[in-house]
Amino acid sequence: MGRINSKKKGNRFELEVSKTLIKITGAEWYRVGVSSGARFTKQGIESFQGDILTENPEYRGIIIECKATKDRISMEDLANKKSRFWEWIEQVEGESPGKEWVLIFKANNGKVFFVSKGENKITGKLKVLTKIENYIIFY
Repeated sequence: MGRINSKKKGNRFELEVSKTLIKITGAEWYRVGVSSGARFTKQGIESFQGDILTENPEYRGIIIECKATKDRISMEDLANKKSRFWEWIEQVEGESPGKEWVLIFKANNGKVFFVSKGENKITGKLKVLTKIENYIIFY
């Protein structure tokens, strides 16, 4: 079996996440699909942050960042500040200072997990798995 293209894998995961967010919230969510920081909406060209967005005003302020990975995140990863998990947290914190965000990640053939600094309009509809430092992991 050949290697999986990581860009295609990420795109598929973003599509999966947008469908999951539709089920959770009842609002339409879209893959951004470009990395230029602009998207055409019904209102015209709009800037954005994150990988998934919605035009629904109830959820518009929440930045969604998606990560698909080959290997599962372990308890050791949660305890190791140099792990991928903490790199992702650092990235989303750095790209969205002072804003509400949800990091959504999944390993190959694994469960989807949601991370945020607390409950918000999305994560409040999920079950809490664990809390670590200032973050909550949901599923």
